[in-house]
Amino acid sequence: MRKRNLTTERPAALLLAALAMTVPVAGKIAAPVRMSLGSADTLRAGQPVTIWAVFEAGRDLPHAEMRVANAVEWQILDGGTFWTGGLKAGQRVELRFRAVALSDQPSPLEASLSVPGFDETRAKLGMERFGRNFPEHVPSLREIESKDEATAKPVALRGNPADGVQPEASLEPAVPGEPRELPERVALKGDRKKAAVTVRATGRFTFEDDKGVRRGVRRGTVEMVNRNDAPFPDEVCASGLTDNDGNFDLTGTCGDLFDGPDIRVRLVLNNSVVLVKPDNAFAGNFVFSSAVRNNVAPGTQSFNTLLITTRADAVQAHNLIMRAQQFMATQGETMPKVNVLLDTASGSRYNGFFSDLFLSPGIPFDDEFTVYHEYGHHILVKLAESPAPDYDNGICDDPSPGHCIFGPENGDIAWTEGWPNFFGVVLHERHNEADGYGVSPLLNFFDVDTYARPFDFPGLEAQTEGIIAAILWDIVDAEDDDQLGDGAGRRDRLNMTFADTWQVIRSFDPSADLFHNHPTSIHEFWEGMREFHPESINLVSEVYGEHNIAKPLPELNVAALGNGPGTINRGASFTVSNSVDNDGAIVANSAFTVRFELVTGRSRVTLGTRNVEANLAAGGRSTQITTLTIPAVAATGTYQLRACADSGFAVPESNETNNCRTAAATVTVR
Repeated sequence: MRKRNLTTERPAALLLAALAMTVPVAGKIAAPVRMSLGSADTLRAGQPVTIWAVFEAGRDLPHAEMRVANAVEWQILDGGTFWTGGLKAGQRVELRFRAVALSDQPSPLEASLSVPGFDETRAKLGMERFGRNFPEHVPSLREIESKDEATAKPVALRGNPADGVQPEASLEPAVPGEPRELPERVALKGDRKKAAVTVRATGRFTFEDDKGVRRGVRRGTVEMVNRNDAPFPDEVCASGLTDNDGNFDLTGTCGDLFDGPDIRVRLVLNNSVVLVKPDNAFAGNFVFSSAVRNNVAPGTQSFNTLLITTRADAVQAHNLIMRAQQFMATQGETMPKVNVLLDTASGSRYNGFFSDLFLSPGIPFDDEFTVYHEYGHHILVKLAESPAPDYDNGICDDPSPGHCIFGPENGDIAWTEGWPNFFGVVLHERHNEADGYGVSPLLNFFDVDTYARPFDFPGLEAQTEGIIAAILWDIVDAEDDDQLGDGAGRRDRLNMTFADTWQVIRSFDPSADLFHNHPTSIHEFWEGMREFHPESINLVSEVYGEHNIAKPLPELNVAALGNGPGTINRGASFTVSNSVDNDGAIVANSAFTVRFELVTGRSRVTLGTRNVEANLAAGGRSTQITTLTIPAVAATGTYQLRACADSGFAVPESNETNNCRTAAATVTVR
């Protein structure tokens, strides 16, 4: 059998699998068709999977009917589970639907195809065929063979291996055209066209944002389509993705029966990362098409710059999700697909069971932060942990249960909502200048450098999502701010990276509980930071302290200081033994200086310093005999010898006022 003309991987796998999975019903004559069910998703109870139903005719059939049977252990969500119509010889139909298995080992899904005068054909989809475990070999390189040539022309797939985005396979069946005559048997004809030509389509898909700035569509699925007359559906000749600025470049083979193909390109807001559609169970994809170019000749067709003039908010939502997904790709993560449903009357929210992200009308332009926040929920649910929150706390529940920004919540809601708040700030700030979002209505709630706010629930900071977001933001921002006004000694300019914090979310296991393997509170996050970033834990603890959440800090003091000489001349030197202790519960990350001085009243004469290396352990001591010199210009008189640990405030401490010790005896300078 000749290789089928395929430009996408999932339909290829299904089609090649077809003969192995077709189950003809016992009878006199089998229908001249083949049919298969398959899925590229991993089967898990309660998780939606995308399933393909593919069938193809071996000869002209005036009427056929395909339907997916209702199964007790499955719930069909949406998509194509029924088809009826005529089929041409060689015509392939691809239908896609979503379903949820209600158990870990459900009975197989079944589909049947009925053709008058023939026995019914059936196909089954069992557990062994989920997750791309097709028994047939499917080559990774999609190729198109011309009618009479053995050389294959590769179809460029415009996905980026770094971010894992791929175009969504076409949702329409392909009509290969007039095939050769076949004998009366179950046989399928190859994709052979009388007027097949190779066409390259180039151009750019754009839209205007709410400020009138034209922007490219980021990684949108583009299809080059040959328009066919009714009743035959259009043929998708090639598909791929736009680049990050909306440009596309596709090559495929198309043809009509008697003249050149009638070509158009269309953008579909549906790829392997995100589907954007109205919040309507019966609504289809957002599709934006160019004008048709009739009877095109072989070669390049430039569609120039195409401007999408309707539902720019849908394209903006698509671009925002692509920004978030590509950002997570830089963290080494492959994100599961999310469904963005627009125009939701009940408010923006995220449903982790179905991976549905609902957006209120206008949100994609009015408040980009909210889109990123909801995608943050998607990240926690799919890659970490997101405990189900209890929103009914009696504080923010008028008129209905809701969650506070700066009021304490019940249970784990502070983390479940606080981390997505932090993620929303990170993404908004990262892309605001390039994408022109403007100020988000909620952004200032978490901008701890500029937003002054009272907190009326002391002691409940760790239960408050706004404070959780502010702590996380303080850790990664580049500012040295002081929320408590403590003055010298307070430094939170960590300037750590998002990757530093994400490592903790993904890799820190806070408990022996097999079902609790990621942080779900700001306290567990601190423990993870201590494990993965011990070199910065002092500054992390100081950030917590600025938000009234106490965490262990070093506690430095001069534990012992020997007496100086009773009398000494100016310019002379002497030695003194001294010890510095870390009485805190955690290591002192930074090196620090011990300063020695003579004091009398308000006068102070510096004699010298010594350094203590970084990482003085909790309970550790540094002891030295230090040589000191009386300055030649020192005033004569009687002084006290004093030593002060961390005189430059290099180490955050639980108490910054007890670092000095005075020797028992006085020193007279003459």
